[in-house]
Order: sequence, then C-alpha cells, then structure tokens
Amino acid sequence: MASLITDNEGDFLKVVGHEGRHLVWTLRDKGYEALLVELLVRDGGKDGIVRCGQQLDPQKLDYKEQLPTKIVSELGDKAIDFPVTRKRAVVQFDHDILRNDFLPVITGTGIE
Repeated sequence: MASLITDNEGDFLKVVGHEGRHLVWTLRDKGYEALLVELLVRDGGKDGIVRCGQQLDPQKLDYKEQLPTKIVSELGDKAIDFPVTRKRAVVQFDHDILRNDFLPVITGTGIE
C-alpha cells in the first residue's frame, strides 16, 4: 500500500516522506485513477501525533481541538484539503470500507 509520512504542524500536515511511488506509477499506467493511501502522522512537528481513535472524546489525552485542514507537499509548493472529518477519523479499515461511500476518495494530481 502506498503511504504518505507527515508531521503535524497544527493547521496542516507536512509531507516528510512517502512509500509506494513505483506502485502508484504502475497503477496509473494501468488506468487506475484513484487508490487507497495510508496517511501516517509522526510524533513530530509543532502539534504532535494525530491518533484517529482519540478524536471523538475531548477527554482523551490525544484529542485535538482542531484537526489539520491541509496536507502540504514536501517542497511546500502544493497542497490538498485534509480528506478526513472528525467522524471519519475513527473508522477502522476493513475490506467492507472499499464497498461504500464512507471514506473520501481523492483523485487528480493532488500532492506528487
């Protein structure tokens, strides 16, 4: 699975690394226009880690009053809207997720 590795800078996530570029290129060449990408938030940056399972209860230690609103590329020259709402942040991935409209799909060039 392709992944973006990010640091939480408060109002945005900054991409600091990635895995799966060649997989993405291969899938693109085979006609795929969208795919699932794992979003990893390191315990770095100004605002620390975002633990998705902690985002519905303000009493939880890692609850964030404000989730990031953008994901910014490594070079800082491109950005996309943060694709996850607080409600969607706590959904656990399973095979049925891909069969419904609960998770957002990001298409287009976005962050390269």
